[in-house]
This record gives sequence, structure tokens and C-alpha cells, in this order.
Amino acid sequence: MSVDSQECKLYIFNEVQGGQVLIAFGRAWLESLPTDTVHGIPLGKGNVRVSINVPKLKKSPLPIPTYEATTVEDAINGFVAWPKTLVELDTSMNKASRGPSHDPDPASGKKKNAKESLEIKPSTPGQRINGQAEKFAFVSPTLISPVRTNTEDVGMRDRADNLISFLRDAPKGRFYLVPHNRGRHWVLGVIDPWEDLVLYFDPLREKKREDFMELMNM
Repeated sequence: MSVDSQECKLYIFNEVQGGQVLIAFGRAWLESLPTDTVHGIPLGKGNVRVSINVPKLKKSPLPIPTYEATTVEDAINGFVAWPKTLVELDTSMNKASRGPSHDPDPASGKKKNAKESLEIKPSTPGQRINGQAEKFAFVSPTLISPVRTNTEDVGMRDRADNLISFLRDAPKGRFYLVPHNRGRHWVLGVIDPWEDLVLYFDPLREKKREDFMELMNM
């Protein structure tokens, strides 16, 4: 997927009004491929990846709803697929956001920044994060996954025991990052075992988090 995005206006086609209706402002990745995914689902032909930043009609249905997001309000600050024909570039905002450039080679600077921001390094369960070794550690999502293989379901009690065992010798002052896949998209938990503190982050602000919270309360 291309890393370049542009400010845009997002429309839906309203049969009653007989035309396109502006429902939100956001950013679009116009060079998206049909095989690119949003929350694990391919975009499909004729669609692009967009993020909704400013809603205009919060209750308006999305042109391509997902399991978690069916309205504009559900998808604020999240990513969804959108028909390319219903995306209009906001040239005034794109021009204003660029501002003056003091880089002798703006193109090379953009490529460098994009490469740095997209750099992904492999990690292992319990690995301490480089540069923040005393503060943070990573917990493998397989440790608390409800499905270990295609045929083996892991019970809630076993998953909780795995996490408790992993955190038993946790040093004071270290936070543990716990990514968790609810089946449709990823959420993130942050645990401080010494303070009995659990923080929950969901990019779609989905309220259905029973599995994760039940696991944390065991």
C-alpha cells in the first residue's frame, strides 16, 4: 500500500436526494491496491483506504460498513474502505498543509521519513523494547489468544493462567504491552502488574470488549 495520503472529502450516493452527499472529511490513499486490507478485509476493486478525521453527518451510514463500524461516527479516527468514485481531493487543504519547504530535496526527505515511520522490527515474547528497557516489555498475542491453532480452542482460565505466570516476576515500574485480536481487528492492552492497572486502547472505540476485560479480571 502506498504511504502517500491526501486530504479529501468523503461522499455517499443518496438515492432520495438523487446525488452525492458530503458526509465527512479525512485522508485518502488513492494508490491503494484491491489486495490491500482494512482490518483484515481486502479493499476490493474500485475502493481505496481512507481515514475519517472530521465528521459532517455523524449518523450517516458508511458506503462500505464493517463488523464494528456502520456509521461515520463509528469510524472517526479509524480506517475504512471507500469507493474511489465517492472520494474528492480537497486541493485547498492539501496546498495549505504543505507549507514552505526548506529541504533541498523534498522528495528524498519524504521517502526517508516514510521509510523510518514504517520500519518494523521482529519481536519475541517478553522482549524489552529498545531504548525503554526498564519501562516497557512486549507480550506475545498468542499468549492470550482464544484460538491457538485452527482446531484448538484455548479456554479463558488457561489464557488467564498463561498471562499470570508470565507477569509473576514482573519488576516494579515496568508496563507490558498486550496486543489482542478480537477476531476482526486489533486492540491494545497496557498492564502495570504492581499497580493492578489495565489500560485499553481501541482505534474504533468499540464497546464490545468483554473477552479482553473478562481475561483481565480473572
